[in-house]
Amino acid sequence: MPINTLKDLAEDIGKLIGAHVLAGTLGAGGGYCLRLLQDSRKARRVNASIKDFFGLKSAQVLIVHSAVLDASRQAYNLPSCDTRAARVIAHLLETAGRIEGKSFLILPEGDFTSRFGQLVDAADYDLVFLCGPKRNHLVSEVLLMAPHLRYQLSCSPETGDNVLFDRERNSQLVSSRDLSSEAATTAHVAYDFGLLLSMPSPLNMDRQLVILAGIHGTGTLGAAEYLSDPDNVRSLCRRRQHGIVQEVVRAEYKADPELIAKLVIV
Repeated sequence: MPINTLKDLAEDIGKLIGAHVLAGTLGAGGGYCLRLLQDSRKARRVNASIKDFFGLKSAQVLIVHSAVLDASRQAYNLPSCDTRAARVIAHLLETAGRIEGKSFLILPEGDFTSRFGQLVDAADYDLVFLCGPKRNHLVSEVLLMAPHLRYQLSCSPETGDNVLFDRERNSQLVSSRDLSSEAATTAHVAYDFGLLLSMPSPLNMDRQLVILAGIHGTGTLGAAEYLSDPDNVRSLCRRRQHGIVQEVVRAEYKADPELIAKLVIV
């Protein structure tokens, strides 16, 4: 084969290889840019849902969980489910660009009272209250100011336990821990219920109030963990009616109440 022909063939092969490399590079670059665009849109949707649920209009968000007085030590114990739930909410707010210690604070109820005194003194803040009224009295206080809600969360004057009542179905939700011994033995799994409530604050309609509270600690943790999935947050916000999100999640577990295996909106 003449030298010129071999040279032309080599040039053609080189051009073909170059064209394939260039096409591959452009394709990879285009795919990368498309992925960045998709991730950016997803992040904006996630942030929008978090802001919708938690408000985030004030300079700071206050996350207040319960603390249990240990009379023997004259010191407070922090329930593990509450503190874990607080960390879940902290991560959500960080996802939306908030900074702990600057944009939001996590406080036990006693520290809240020492810092603000009365509940009304925190009217300029977006509020997140964790735990039911049995241990977090701020929940009971603020719910007394709330409008008529489907789910009524209160503290029983007889037993002192949390009571969660569904007014629409005219029925009380009862955790497996509170069932009769016969009913408890026939239950396939242990479970608790947790309230997810997001609404304009009764203290200040320009601020948001969020309550995540279970009949027991498992329900509180379950409500927080349900929010850890961005799809769940968006779904809850879409179901907002008259400015209020109010849903109940069933948290199922087996041996350890803090190891939740399944979360289902009831």
